[in-house]
Amino acid sequence: MSMAEILRKIDKSASYEVITSWKEIPITMREFVRVQTSDKEPIFVRFCDEKECTLRSKVLDISEMGIGILLSGKDLEKFFNIIGYSNSGSETLIHKKIRFYMEMPDGHELEVEGELRNVVTEREGVYVRLGFRIKLKDMDLKHVRAYIMKRQKEIIEQFKLL
Repeated sequence: MSMAEILRKIDKSASYEVITSWKEIPITMREFVRVQTSDKEPIFVRFCDEKECTLRSKVLDISEMGIGILLSGKDLEKFFNIIGYSNSGSETLIHKKIRFYMEMPDGHELEVEGELRNVVTEREGVYVRLGFRIKLKDMDLKHVRAYIMKRQKEIIEQFKLL
């Protein structure tokens, strides 16, 4: 039954024409809530080689199972060097396992086992967004959950002000 037919049943005296141009939209369900990080209380990640940590970047968004970061060309080169990626064409970057550290605003430092899941070029190729699926210890997961809950409350309060 079309939308016009449903409306006619409600009010037989009216004439309805419903024009729709949408198609069924595929929906991708996330397993966990993802929030943008706060400028006031940011989260940072540090990538280290065997000797030292040479790359630090702000986390753009976070969920219990994933993070997104944005790197510029120079930082992307550092990232490739740290993880031993040569960009020779034969080696794939997706699904590469990477260990790094996450600096939480509450002062806790989390050791993270990550898997690179997506790489997206943004802003005419000036930046590259990297998406990681992360695995955390139970104690570390509590810090991430607390941050996400706090951000959800902040975001709701911002919407109330609109």
